[in-house]
Parts: sequence; structure tokens; C-alpha cells
Amino acid sequence: MAQTSSNVNNKLNPIFKLWAIDYELPIGGLTSTVITNRENAVSDLEKRKWANLLCLFHAVNIPQQEGMDVKAKAELIKIGEHTIISSDYVKMLEQAEKSFKQLELRLSSTIDAQTTLESQTDPAILEALRATAYFLSIPLSSSLATRLLDVTISLIRNKSIPADLAYFLLHSIYKGLGDPHFKKSLDAIGAEFWEYFAGLAFKVMSRFLHDGTMEYILYYELPPGIHNDIHLKRCQLFLDVALQCCEVVRYTYPMIKYQLDQHLYSFCVDALEQQDPHPIINYSYRLLDFSSEDFFITLPKDKINKYIKDSITRLESM
Repeated sequence: MAQTSSNVNNKLNPIFKLWAIDYELPIGGLTSTVITNRENAVSDLEKRKWANLLCLFHAVNIPQQEGMDVKAKAELIKIGEHTIISSDYVKMLEQAEKSFKQLELRLSSTIDAQTTLESQTDPAILEALRATAYFLSIPLSSSLATRLLDVTISLIRNKSIPADLAYFLLHSIYKGLGDPHFKKSLDAIGAEFWEYFAGLAFKVMSRFLHDGTMEYILYYELPPGIHNDIHLKRCQLFLDVALQCCEVVRYTYPMIKYQLDQHLYSFCVDALEQQDPHPIINYSYRLLDFSSEDFFITLPKDKINKYIKDSITRLESM
């Protein structure tokens, strides 16, 4: 049964609220709009963009939440992505690895791996979307979780790819930890898995915290105007995701054996357990270049402090 737009908005992952802004999609109508946009797209790259977004939406149950599951599956069959709705997990993995290999080839051919690809239709981003969608559609196992960490490190080390996709892969593992059998299988791998997992969650958190801080800076840099409010909204959403990653770090903290890593990650634990935004704010300075840091120091922190506290409160209610 379809949920109201308000209910969907309340349950929707903040990543998709960001995508609703960036891709100009209505909350509660993500699936139907993506299908319509694909049908109306002129270029092949535009069609692929919307098709791959639909694959990812399906992988995280957005169509089901919107009462569009049947329509979405019919559309996926129509565009040749029938494997993602099947139960053939071997073929799903083959498709995931196929797109990931294409992604790596495209990234290796870029002149500057640290240059962000602005276009939503860049072939590398399209392959990353599709690979992520297929990986997320496969039932979790310890071997898949280890593979997802390897994929995540490839995604997060290259700033050409938005951190959103690395977040989805890590968060799928984190959600899976609610299954005692799955967690036990990861414990059997050894402490190295948890060190790796925590380190990647920390890197992803840092990317989102940086982006949220930059949105906050943009709000104050631009001339006053109502259009600036979008930067505050984006700041809030980036911080929501950053704090979710912070929670992953806190979860893994007791399993981390190296004191240096424990010291590095301890502020995540302090921020959440004491509901204190200051450790997060203090760390954010380290993520900025000199000019941004100098400007950020001068800004009032009341809004961003409130956003962080609100994010922590939302975490506790999840």
C-alpha cells in the first residue's frame, strides 16, 4: 500500500532527500518521476542515468514504499535489467562485477582522479550507480561483506564518485548486523574486518561532514536571500548522513584493538554518547582548506550545532 508523501518523507533516508534536490524529484514520487524521465529522455546517457537510478531505488525498496513496486519491476524488465528482480544471485554478482570493472577502467583513464565529475551522466558515475544497485540486491554473507568493503574503498578513495554509494554499501552491512548469524560470521573473520569497516565508515563520515560544512560556509558567503536556504537544508542532510556513519564507528569501537585508531575515533563516541556537537565541529576544521577554515572560524555556530544535535536525536529514535 502506498504511503503518504509525509510518511515517506519521515522514513526516507537523507541521501534520497539530497537526491530529490539534486535530481529534481518529488518526495513520495521518486519512482514514478524516474520512470517518466527515462521515457522522455533524449540521449542514451540520460536514459541510462534514470535506468540506473531505478535499479538503485529497487535495491533499497523505494518503489515498495511508494506503492510502485509492480510498475518498477515491469519497467526494469522492459529496459533489460530483469536480473536485478530475479533470485539468481550468481548472475546478480556477475552484473555487479561487470559494472564495477567498467567503473575502474573509466576511473583509471581519467587524468586527475581527484577531480569531481560534475555531470550526473558521466559514464563512471553511471557504472557506479549500477554496480551499487546490483551489490545491494544480493543477500549478505561474510564473503560478500568483505567484497563490499573492497568496493567501498575503491569508491571512496576517488573523489570523482559521490560518497553516497560508498555509504549505501557500508550501511547495508551495518543493517545486516541485526542478524546474529551474520554478525557471528563476521566475527569469525577476525579483528581485521572490524578495523577495516570502522576505517571506511570514518572516511565516509569525513566526506559527508566536509560537504555539510561547505554548505554551511556557502550559506554565509553568498548575499542574503531566500534561495540561500537550500544550502542550510543540504547542510542538515549531509550532517544526518555523517552522524549515521558516526554511529557505525561507535558500534565498531569496542572491537578496535589498535590504540591509535581508538584515539582517532573516540570523538565519534563522545559526540553521540554526550550529545555534544563540539567534537564534530572541532574535527570538521581538519577537513577544510586554509581559506575555508579561516572563514568557518568566524561564523556563528548556533545553527550547525543545532543541526548536529537534531541529527543525534533522530539517530536515537531510529
